[in-house]
Amino acid sequence: MVGGGKRVEYHVEPLGHVVLRVTDGAHFEVVAGKRGEAGLVDSGQGESRLNGPTSCALSSDRQTLLIADAGNNTVRSLCLASLELKTLGNGIPHDVTVAVWKHHDAGIE
Repeated sequence: MVGGGKRVEYHVEPLGHVVLRVTDGAHFEVVAGKRGEAGLVDSGQGESRLNGPTSCALSSDRQTLLIADAGNNTVRSLCLASLELKTLGNGIPHDVTVAVWKHHDAGIE
């Protein structure tokens, strides 16, 4: 997303159990999960937990980041305005989540 001349990207860090927002390729911020702490907690920034997120994809309205949370076998939804993380479904079959998994990192321009 370009706003005020800034480029924003979102990246998953599976072993760290977090999703990062990268601004202008230099500023890194954890927006979901807590580095080094696996779990399944729906909450806001700093309180939410992921377990080995493998990829993410941006919704068509660019308001939500969908996250393949492989360790929990779930798809998670991150509201980019509030940074609230929610679980969309538990135990989703692999053939349903594979579409999200194949998007890897979501760069926004």
